[in-house]
Amino acid sequence: MSTLSVSNISDGTDTVGTSYVVNGSAKAWLQIGNAASTPTINNSLNTTSITDLGTGQFDMTAINGFANNDSSFTASNRSVSTGLGVFTSANGNTKWVVYLRNGSNAYTDYNFSSTVHGDLA
Repeated sequence: MSTLSVSNISDGTDTVGTSYVVNGSAKAWLQIGNAASTPTINNSLNTTSITDLGTGQFDMTAINGFANNDSSFTASNRSVSTGLGVFTSANGNTKWVVYLRNGSNAYTDYNFSSTVHGDLA
């Protein structure tokens, strides 16, 4: 195995330190389809499974765990809907939970995407 060690990356116009690239990259992400019946992972990185916890509640499991529970979790809805709220939280250092609520604050199923930024263990 070879190791390439560089401190900066350049496209010929702009230069950025590799620490920004490594530290700023999502360490896990997934795109969910078919949320209303049997949720499926359409595409992902460092995500092994999704568990349907009930209407509008999903638990994702990372393949490689995070250093702690202080990572940044985000999710977004793929459907157009007025008043949809998407909330995420840590569930240990290998899981994160997504909660989807409609304008009436009731849990609801929608397809969504989620990312996690943080340090891997």
